[in-house]
Amino acid sequence: MCANYVSFKQRINTIHDAIRNNDLETVQTVVTAKKWAIARNRKGLTPVHNAVLHKDSRILEFLVMAYPDVVNSSDYSLKTPLHYAAVYGKNNQFYRFLLAAGADPSVTDSENHNPEYYMQNPIDLHLTVMRDHYIVSGSDFDLSNSESNEKLDPLMKECELRLICRFV
Repeated sequence: MCANYVSFKQRINTIHDAIRNNDLETVQTVVTAKKWAIARNRKGLTPVHNAVLHKDSRILEFLVMAYPDVVNSSDYSLKTPLHYAAVYGKNNQFYRFLLAAGADPSVTDSENHNPEYYMQNPIDLHLTVMRDHYIVSGSDFDLSNSESNEKLDPLMKECELRLICRFV
């Protein structure tokens, strides 16, 4: 495998690990160009998506202020960071910040849903996130681990139970 490819993937992992650990200093050090601000992890999330998902307003603000074009970046299912922020409600700081930074509220994802749909139906996005991002080997949260479960908010715990019940 090409050494540059390995180095590139390691840098992407470093960025996403730093966001997961709320490590703004590392993010500022490693994200030195737009290509790093939109670098998707293996689950399709950009650093901006991850900042919203991990509820880190400092990292979100850094990324969007330094690289304004990333505000409408999409994941593999065409969801923008605004789709993710919508789950937290219309008046949450992430949603308001992204709108003020130029996020497009009319963008639809692969299921033809705009961010407002997820504001009205947050359980739908949480189930998608659970399926696509958390129940994957080596993901941010191991749902069998009680320490990881403590990190999940109550809505995520409800989604976990619903999703598990679907497969039992």
